Amino acid sequence: MTRSDLLFLIQASAAAGRPDYARLVCNAWLKRAPGDLEIRFRLAQALAAEKQANEAVKQLEAITAVDFEHAAAHRFIAALTQSARPAAIAHIIDGQPLPNGIEPPEWMLPARNAVVLLAEGQHSKAREQIDIALARADAPPLASLLLLKTHWLGQEIDLALPLAKGFHERWPKSAAIALCLAECLLRHGDSHRAVELLHTISGLDSAAEVVTRYWGKSNPYRDLWAHPPAIALPGPVPAEVIVLLGWNRIERQGTAARDDEESAAKSESPVETTERAPDGSPRPVVSVRRYARGSAVAAKERLQAQAKNPTPNDHSPIAPLPEDDPAPAYPQPRVSEELRDVQASITALAAQLGSTRYQRKPAHTILFSPKLLKAKFGPEACDEIIGLIVELGRVTAKRRRVPVILLAPDEPADGLGLAAVDPAKAWDVKMMLHDLDRRLTQKGQAIGSLLIVGSDDLVPFHRLPNPTDDADNDIPSDNPYGTSDDNYFIPEWPVGRLPSPCGRDPEPLKRLLHNTIAAHQTSAPSASWLRSLLFRLLQRWLKESAPPSVGYAASIWKEASLEVFAPLGNEKGLHTSPPLEAGSSPAMNGAQLSYFNLHGVEDGPNWFGQRDFTDEYGPLYPVAFKPSSVAADSNGAPKAVFTEACYGANILNKSEPDAALCLRFLNDGACAFVGSTKIAYGSVAPPLIGADLLGRLFWENLLNGLPMGESLRRAKLSLAHTMHRRQNFLDGEDQKTLISFVLYGDPLLNAGRAVNGRRGKELPSVKTVAMEYAHADESEMQADTVAEIKTMLARYLPGAESAQVSLSRPMSPINAKAKGSPTHRVYTVAKTVRSAAHTLPAFARITVNKAGKVVKVAVSK
Repeated sequence: MTRSDLLFLIQASAAAGRPDYARLVCNAWLKRAPGDLEIRFRLAQALAAEKQANEAVKQLEAITAVDFEHAAAHRFIAALTQSARPAAIAHIIDGQPLPNGIEPPEWMLPARNAVVLLAEGQHSKAREQIDIALARADAPPLASLLLLKTHWLGQEIDLALPLAKGFHERWPKSAAIALCLAECLLRHGDSHRAVELLHTISGLDSAAEVVTRYWGKSNPYRDLWAHPPAIALPGPVPAEVIVLLGWNRIERQGTAARDDEESAAKSESPVETTERAPDGSPRPVVSVRRYARGSAVAAKERLQAQAKNPTPNDHSPIAPLPEDDPAPAYPQPRVSEELRDVQASITALAAQLGSTRYQRKPAHTILFSPKLLKAKFGPEACDEIIGLIVELGRVTAKRRRVPVILLAPDEPADGLGLAAVDPAKAWDVKMMLHDLDRRLTQKGQAIGSLLIVGSDDLVPFHRLPNPTDDADNDIPSDNPYGTSDDNYFIPEWPVGRLPSPCGRDPEPLKRLLHNTIAAHQTSAPSASWLRSLLFRLLQRWLKESAPPSVGYAASIWKEASLEVFAPLGNEKGLHTSPPLEAGSSPAMNGAQLSYFNLHGVEDGPNWFGQRDFTDEYGPLYPVAFKPSSVAADSNGAPKAVFTEACYGANILNKSEPDAALCLRFLNDGACAFVGSTKIAYGSVAPPLIGADLLGRLFWENLLNGLPMGESLRRAKLSLAHTMHRRQNFLDGEDQKTLISFVLYGDPLLNAGRAVNGRRGKELPSVKTVAMEYAHADESEMQADTVAEIKTMLARYLPGAESAQVSLSRPMSPINAKAKGSPTHRVYTVAKTVRSAAHTLPAFARITVNKAGKVVKVAVSK
C-alpha cells in the first residue's frame, strides 16, 4: 500500500471509530519510515482517541523536536496537557487565538510579531522583535529559529552560517536549522558537508514536509529523499471502515454483506474474517483486495467534509489530505552554475541509497583479531589484551559519548549479523566494514571512526600501487579501511591504528592500550554545543596561543618548514639541523605538539638533517634525532607528533620500540603519530605541496578543536581540493601523500581543546581525478630542460649533475570536461647520497608544461 492510500485508510479508520486500527497502520509505516512526521501525527491522534494521552504526547514531542513550526502538534500537546506554553507556541506560528483562561507568556507577542514581519520581508524589524523575545530566559527554541531566519531569509549567509552551526549543535534534530546550515554550506562551496546534512534531514523528515515548506517540492535536491516504501496492511480492514468507504455493506452486528449484482460486477468481493472486540465479542472485518474507484472518491469527499467540521471535544480531529504540490513558503535556494555538477553527483548518489537510509549517527569501531593475537602472543596475553580493548571501548563510549562497536573479523559478535572473514586478508576485512556500515544504516547509524589494534601482522595494511617512479614497490596504507567504495584517496571516516613491534613481546601493545585508556580518562569529554561555541569565540577574541610546541627541520627546508610550523609558533620554536644534531636536539620540555621535517631511511630508526647550500661547514647529513632523544626527555613524549620524514611511519619488520621512532614516541606516551609509511614528498619553498601542505592543514584542524583522526582526514580532503584547484588533477606525489600518511593512535583523541564530535571547519567538495603516468622514451627528454633541472636542484640535491633522470607522461585525461589530453611531463631525478652511517636515497619530481617551463618541484624527505 502506498503512502497516499495509507493516509486515506488512517483517516477512514479514525472517522469510523476504529483508532486501534489506525494505530496499527501508523506503526507499520513508521517501522519503515520513522521520520514521517504526518504519519506520526496521525499516530498521536489515534493514541489520544484510545485514551493514551501520555503516549500521544511523546509522539507529538518527537514531531516538534524535528519541526519547531508544527502548529498542529503544539496545539494538540496543549489540549492533552492543558499547558499554556505549547498553546502560545502554536499562536506564534499561525496566529490562532489562545484558549480561554491562558495567560500569554512575555515572549509570545514579540515572537508572533517577528513571524508576521518575516512574512512581509521586513527582516531587520523582525530581528528587533525576536531579540525582545529571546531576552526572556524561558523563550522556546522556536525563537532561536526565528532569529536564524531573519538572516537566512534575508540572504545574510555569512551571518546565518555561524548561528546555524551553533543552533545545529544545540538542536541537532531540527530539520529547519539543519536545512539552513546546509544551504549556507552550499553557498560557501562545501557541498560535501551540505550533502551529509541533507542526508540527515532526509531521515528526520522523510516525507520532506519541512523541506517542502522552505524550498518547495521541486527543489534541486529532492533526489536525496528516498521514495516512500510500500507496505502490507497490518491485518484485515475492520468492517466499520469498509462501511464508511463504501467498499461493501457489512453491518456492524455481524450480518453478511449484501452487495448488489452491479457493484459485484465492478469490484471483487472482499474476503470475510472475524476479529475480537475489546469486550471479547466477535466482530466481522474484511481484508481488502481491490475497491471500486467511485466508492473511494465518495469516501474521500466525506472525510474532507468531516475534516472541515470536526466533532466538538474530539482530541483526534481529521486533518485534510495533503495537497499534491504545495508552494514553498520561502524562496528556493539559488543554484549557481558551479553547483550544477554537484547536483548531478547528488542525483547519482541518491540512486544508490536504500529506502531506509535515515539519520546516521556515527559509531566508533574498534577492529582487532583474537585469532592473530592468540597466535602471536599466546592465550594468556591475548586475553589480557582483549580485556584492555573492552575497557577501552567502555571508556570511549562514556567519555566521547558515542556508541562503540568491537569488531573481530574472525569472531564477529552475533548481534552484528556478519559472517567471519580471514583477518589476514585486508580486502576481506574492508568488505566486512562495508557490510557493517550497511547494517548500521538500517539502524540510523554509520561508521564514524575506526581504530585498528595491532600492527601489520595483526591487521594488515593494504598494499596499494606506487603512483610515483621511485624506489618503493608498493604503499602500505590504511586509507581503504576508511572508505565505502574503491576510491581510497578520499577517506569517509577517520582511521587510526595502535601499532606494536613485530616481535612476540605483548608489553608494548598493552602499554599503548593502557596509555590510550588513560588519555581518554584524563582528557575532557566531548563538549556541549554551548561550551564549544564559547570556546571558539574566546579563541577569536583572546587570540589564544597554541599549546606548547616544538619544531625540528633540516636547514635546507627551513623556509617551507616555517610555513608548516606557523599555526604552532614562530621562528623561535623551529630548530634546524645543522647546527643541531642528535646529541643536542631540542628537548621536548613538556611540549604537547611536535613537528619534524627531517630525512628518514627505511632500514634505520634515525632521522637526518641537511646542511643548507649557503653553509660551507658542518656535516652534510648529520644524525638529527634518534630514539634515545625521545627517552632522554623526563617530561615524556609530546601528545601529537607529525613528521614528514620518509619512512617515518614504517613499522614493517621492526621488532622493538627502538627500531622505529614512531614506535618509540608511542611507547613513551604520545597519543598520536602521523607519518608516511614510504617515501614522502614536499616543498623546497612555498607554496606548500605534498607532506608540507598536509602538515600545515593537520595542525590547523587540530588547533580548531578537531580530534586527531578527523584532523588528518580533513587535511587530506583539503589537500586534494587544493591540488585540484591548482592543476585540475592529483599527480603522483599528491596521490602518494594521500595514501602513505597514516595515523598511529586513537582517532577520537584531541589536543586538549574543546571539541564536539566531528564538527569543525568546512570541508570542500572533491571530485578525485588521479592522473596515471607511463614511462616515456629517452628520446622525448629535452636536453636543455634536463640541464636546467639539474642546475636548479644542485642547491637541494648534492651531486645532482650525475643523477639519473627519467621521464613520465600522463596517460589519462584531466577530467570529463577537458579538451584533448594533458600535455605536461614529469622528470624524476634519482640520486643516492651517502652519510656517515647510512645511504639516503634522494628523489625529486619536476613537472614541466608543454613549453618546457618548470611548474612544480617536489623533493623526497
